Amino acid sequence: MICYMVFKFTKFLPCGFLFAGIALAEVQGPHPQLRRAVPSDAQGAEDSVALSAISGPVLGFVFDEVRHGLRPIWGVPGACSLGDLTPLELDTLYFSPRQEYALGIASANKEVVLVLLESAPGIVSGRVLTEVEADPQRIEISSEGRSTAILNSDRGRVQIMTGLPRVPKLGRQVDISLIPRRIRAMTVSDNGDWVLLAASEGSSEVVFALGPEGGPKTVAQVQGVSAMSFVESAGSLDAAIADSGTNEVFLLRDISGTSTRIPLLNAQDGLDQPAAIRVLENRQLLVANSGAKTIIVLDLETAMTRVCQLDQVPTGLNNLRSSAVFRFTDLESPALWLFDAAGQEPRTVFVANTTGRQRLEPQLTQDPNYSRWSRIRNERQR
Repeated sequence: MICYMVFKFTKFLPCGFLFAGIALAEVQGPHPQLRRAVPSDAQGAEDSVALSAISGPVLGFVFDEVRHGLRPIWGVPGACSLGDLTPLELDTLYFSPRQEYALGIASANKEVVLVLLESAPGIVSGRVLTEVEADPQRIEISSEGRSTAILNSDRGRVQIMTGLPRVPKLGRQVDISLIPRRIRAMTVSDNGDWVLLAASEGSSEVVFALGPEGGPKTVAQVQGVSAMSFVESAGSLDAAIADSGTNEVFLLRDISGTSTRIPLLNAQDGLDQPAAIRVLENRQLLVANSGAKTIIVLDLETAMTRVCQLDQVPTGLNNLRSSAVFRFTDLESPALWLFDAAGQEPRTVFVANTTGRQRLEPQLTQDPNYSRWSRIRNERQR
């Protein structure tokens, strides 16, 4: 990976080469074998199950949507490997920012399930959220994980859950019947008071803000929102929005008031098909570009940026347990890569897949010398 430090509107300064720390050795320790993590009772009573003891650090989890299961990433950035699959009766899983919990859609009846991942070591518990309507079209969790917005376009409303993960409760239900039903993006504030929706109808697209009082408020005209995130600070509720239609990232200052639009990044800064954005605790903004195969790190205080070249096309910026480590490729990609922004200089790290994807169809796996790719066939796990 190559990173360049940029002083916006002034000059480009190279900050050298950064090499990914790669380890093939599998992290020692037994892998958990989950017998059951989702309750079948309609009342949603909590159902906890014991796992094998976890003796090594878990960097995070990845949900395999093809085989409907959870896979741990064992180790630390620079020395990590992908663990065995734990089957779950879920179609999809939405992780909280620190992966303390996740919200899933049950395969059988499409109910929304709360899965706790931060219980006592070796324990996972699942609970059906009976207050929430089944078969939602989209779920978005707030930046700190305390609230979630659950979209049901067919019924024309967004349900807000607060108190996550320990005392979840259904808050208000937001009427969106007056908003075009093609929702491209959504985000929710951490207290659950505000929701942003990017909706399109025909060739036009609008960002709406829905607050605790009143109807939807138009806050921005856009061409193709690919990602949104609230930027919460003392005295102001702002939002960062990536518009892939114009290759632009901008800040909406004071959502509850003037909603002033402030440009942050454009094509001249290296922006090329932004696919995902994340806001770090130190007020740095990460932008993954699928066109240029880069991640841009923007300091919201100083306007200084770093442009980090990647070897793979980023498919997103998926949270792990660390607040500054993100998975930017998925299990369908040739390899699983992480972006580590925790240190003074960002870096990419490779996740060794020692167990294989274990699918019937061929998949790509990396050679030990990391110089070329070969196609292999893995056997399905019995």
